[in-house]
Amino acid sequence: MKQALSSALVALILYLGIQMTAGAQTGACGSVQSDPTKSCSLPNSSSSYRVDNRVYAGLSWALGAYSNGFIPDLLLGARSLNVNSNNNVYGADVNLRISYRDAIGIDNIRVAYVGGTRDVMGNAGLGYSFNKTGIFATAAVQASYSRLGLDYQFDGATFSPYIEGNSLAKPNSVNNSLSCGNGYSLVNTSTVNWVNGVAPSATQYGQTCYKPGAG
Repeated sequence: MKQALSSALVALILYLGIQMTAGAQTGACGSVQSDPTKSCSLPNSSSSYRVDNRVYAGLSWALGAYSNGFIPDLLLGARSLNVNSNNNVYGADVNLRISYRDAIGIDNIRVAYVGGTRDVMGNAGLGYSFNKTGIFATAAVQASYSRLGLDYQFDGATFSPYIEGNSLAKPNSVNNSLSCGNGYSLVNTSTVNWVNGVAPSATQYGQTCYKPGAG
């Protein structure tokens, strides 16, 4: 009886081994040592982009001659950026500052071009001051949650530096667009039924080009 059970167990193990071998290839799919058909290949990669639109709020402290001491202006704004897979950005920013030190009212409004990288962006544009009743030029450096800038009031030829804290986080990254050649499908590497997975040389962003009939 024990011998019969042992024989049956060995037969079952052999059967399962044959089935696994038939259903999954050894080696790493796409590696030189795996299969001469190389059913996995590196996806073709091309530059991609997306539009990042955000509204934000913050506080702005004027420095120098126009300082309000420790009392900041309230900042409300909107920003639209084109973010590409090379981490470069460009777009526009519009915001207004609301003063509430003596009376609540709009202090100024400004529109600026934005350009740079996801980590550090430059701002350059124009604004209008309701308190000084005049147009001014503005330039700034923007990082995550912060901005340091300088305004130049044409009427009076005065400079007004400022520092700002806001809710603008670093834009999310963008991956390159992936595609495959004829006969191949773009799939997640986890769906490829090979014991040793997919070779790193055939993988990008967790995806590979796979030809099901070859493996």
